[in-house]
Amino acid sequence: MRDTTSAEVEAYSCLASRPEFDGSPVDVAEVAAATDRPTLFKDFVIDPVQIEAAARAGASAVLLIARLETEGLLRHPLRALAETAHARGLEVLLEWHRRAELRQTEGVPADVYGVNVRDLDSLEFHRPEAEETIRAAQDHRPLIGMSGVEGPEEARRFWDAGVDGILVGSALARAPDPRAFLTGLRRTAGGDAA
Repeated sequence: MRDTTSAEVEAYSCLASRPEFDGSPVDVAEVAAATDRPTLFKDFVIDPVQIEAAARAGASAVLLIARLETEGLLRHPLRALAETAHARGLEVLLEWHRRAELRQTEGVPADVYGVNVRDLDSLEFHRPEAEETIRAAQDHRPLIGMSGVEGPEEARRFWDAGVDGILVGSALARAPDPRAFLTGLRRTAGGDAA
């Protein structure tokens, strides 16, 4: 984990999925052990066994993706997965991309809400669609923008759309000076960078 403490990072997100993203629960455990900040177990959670792995790894939260339920890809409903996470002492980040997913996930008990600009079908960024979803989700708080932040311009679009924070991944990992990179994102709106 690269040192980002002076940028006042609020939480860490760690990929837990192999082989798609070259992450693992061991990576999550290493990040969780190295910080006192919350750590997100970032995976395509479809089964309670993954929630158990997140808890064992010392994660603080799990990612639940609305799209997986709306397309019938879950082994258990999102609501049940969220309840299982809460029973294990984990918070839930509920992720949307399309506005319609807001209605389809009403009643899912989440602690944090996120809108991903990446369309999971094409893996391309669809900012206008995601920004429409952010505007429609303003009564869900805290609300974060996810993916596609390469610098201050993309961060500013998220801040202007009305998010409380942003999740930054690849660009931060590639940044020669992570602290300066995050400080630049914060400066765009005076909000939280991650």
